[in-house]
Amino acid sequence: MRGVHIDAGADFFCSSYDETFRICKELGLDLKRSRMKLGWFCNGRWVMSYPVESVRTLLANWDFLRTFGFLLPAAHLPGMKLVWGHTRQAQYLNFSSASRIREIDGDETLGDYFDRIRLPDSVRVAFRGFLEMTMGRAEDAGSTYMRT
Repeated sequence: MRGVHIDAGADFFCSSYDETFRICKELGLDLKRSRMKLGWFCNGRWVMSYPVESVRTLLANWDFLRTFGFLLPAAHLPGMKLVWGHTRQAQYLNFSSASRIREIDGDETLGDYFDRIRLPDSVRVAFRGFLEMTMGRAEDAGSTYMRT
């Protein structure tokens, strides 16, 4: 048909999108589950990153961590604050229908959050790339939503 535009749909769903998976199943849509890995172009070359689920997957990210400055001394304490914050708030930071994200949402932007934990610019760029590709200007958006 002419004059009709069709959205091709999402390119990925996070595992906590339980309602989305329920609707797709109800509609008989076939979804392919895969493990996420991201490619980042930095310093003239591609660097891959993978979800960190164990010491083995942490080591698989070594090149990514080194390239983006996560291993620099200035990034150690902010990096630990980032991980501790996510671990402590894991029950809130998801998109499931039972999410309690609103309980911790406030006026803090992601940029404010990064400033508060003193995250170095070399590390911020790793987050900006992915978030801005998928969600818009990351540092001006809400901290809770972007961390989710």
